[in-house]
Amino acid sequence: MEIIKYPRTYHFPFSPGTTSDDRIKDEYGFLENTEVVITEKLDGQNDEINKLGVYARSRATFTEHPWDRAIWDIQRRIKDKLSIDEHIFGENMYAIHSLHYKALESHYYMFGVRVKDEMLSWDDVCEYAYILDLPTAPVLFRGNSDDIKSLVLDKVKEPSELDAYCTKNGNPMMEGVVVRKVGGFHTDKFSENALKWVRKDNP
Repeated sequence: MEIIKYPRTYHFPFSPGTTSDDRIKDEYGFLENTEVVITEKLDGQNDEINKLGVYARSRATFTEHPWDRAIWDIQRRIKDKLSIDEHIFGENMYAIHSLHYKALESHYYMFGVRVKDEMLSWDDVCEYAYILDLPTAPVLFRGNSDDIKSLVLDKVKEPSELDAYCTKNGNPMMEGVVVRKVGGFHTDKFSENALKWVRKDNP
């Protein structure tokens, strides 16, 4: 089976948390005046679950990190419900990174499903989450906007839906948000359908 990495999510040009190896999309009008969903970006590890096993971000081989054991437990529970072409993507929240979440209900929060070369619609993601008995990343907004920048900047001022706190200074904060079109799209068109805003690293 060919292993395809989860597509890189480009940053909004007003995202403060970019690094030298991040990619930025200067134009984001494609997310305006169309139905989008804004989900909370969680501070975890991007893990793929499929019928054969669990992959971390590199997708080179199965992950064997100790903090992925809980995700392997999930994989063993749901693998018989998946075909060889179905790939589940989510945030592994087992380990604590720069944010500590006090209201986690799961070690794994789904945010995407790929079938062959197609990223499924958000409604399909939610249906998979229901069938697999897994939560999705918290939804902060669903609808249309003619000013996506203002909407994003308003949302990132809100507290985390999962009660997150900075491990360095104890302040409540959100890691960021991901904005994607509700409909499905080909993996080659990822940067034309989804963007993210990430907070600046705190001292």
